[in-house]
Amino acid sequence: MATIALLKPAQLSEIIKGARRAKGMTQVELAQRLQVSQQRISSMENDPSSMTLEQALKLCAFLDLELAISTTTRQKKPTTPTSRAIGDW
Repeated sequence: MATIALLKPAQLSEIIKGARRAKGMTQVELAQRLQVSQQRISSMENDPSSMTLEQALKLCAFLDLELAISTTTRQKKPTTPTSRAIGDW
């Protein structure tokens, strides 16, 4: 299973479209299965920020996608004393 770090909504848009197409489904077919309109599927695909978390989870589950949150380790900027602070010693 590949893990993708999402940095912007456009990435989720491409993942959703790709997963639907990989299942060989049209937006109309997916809409019928999820009991929403085709326009709603289009909106979810083109503007993922329009989805609620519940809708995103339902859509991902149907498309065999897993939505996960993980912590990241970010390097802290090194703190170096300024020349003034050193001079105060």
